[in-house]
Amino acid sequence: MPWKPGRKMIADLARIFGALSAIAPPAELAAVPGLHIWCADLAGLAPEANGLAALLDASEHEEIRRLYHERDRLHMVLRRGVRRVVLGRHLHCAPELLHFERASHGKPCVPGLSFSASSAPQTALLAVTRNAELGVDIEDATQFQFAAELAATCCSDREQGRLAALPEALRAAEFLRLWTAKEAVLKLRGGGFQAGVDLPGLLDHLRAGERVVALPAGPHLCASLAVAPLRTA
Repeated sequence: MPWKPGRKMIADLARIFGALSAIAPPAELAAVPGLHIWCADLAGLAPEANGLAALLDASEHEEIRRLYHERDRLHMVLRRGVRRVVLGRHLHCAPELLHFERASHGKPCVPGLSFSASSAPQTALLAVTRNAELGVDIEDATQFQFAAELAATCCSDREQGRLAALPEALRAAEFLRLWTAKEAVLKLRGGGFQAGVDLPGLLDHLRAGERVVALPAGPHLCASLAVAPLRTA
């Protein structure tokens, strides 16, 4: 039976979606139909915390209770609540009724939809489609300080050469672009930083069908989205 929300729920969801920003998919991903990218300013969503918390299940509340800082608990409520609202809209399902599973590689999933989420201190990013595997990452440039030693452990020789050729003032932004691209690919594949992952050579050896592009996430933010064909069962 199709989900038919009541008037109050419709008003609540409209208010929450009004606080989200839609990012137009990059032209490089025009071949991925039904791709939607949502960005949320967590400070702007704070007044909706109680309503979003009511959408979460017991396991999510337990995970939130284990966080030490109140700000971290608030932000997780907002991120998880927004995730439910957005996915519920795309699945035509009540947000509180969504059941998250874990794929064999550990990535959270819901039947019938591919999604990936990431967050910076004040921003949440969510990509959704039915037609591709996704991985997304976002970082706050103000929280980052570039160091050549870090690049040496994370970047290929080619990437390190590109960084070294840039003016010093531009190296941090370029490194963050590379970092978010690699994080997005790892989240696309699932499993994260497992032993044996060739992090320096990751972008030089993308698998068949994998693509990764930068996203326009806003001032002081750097974000990337990786896509690949849907996995077959």
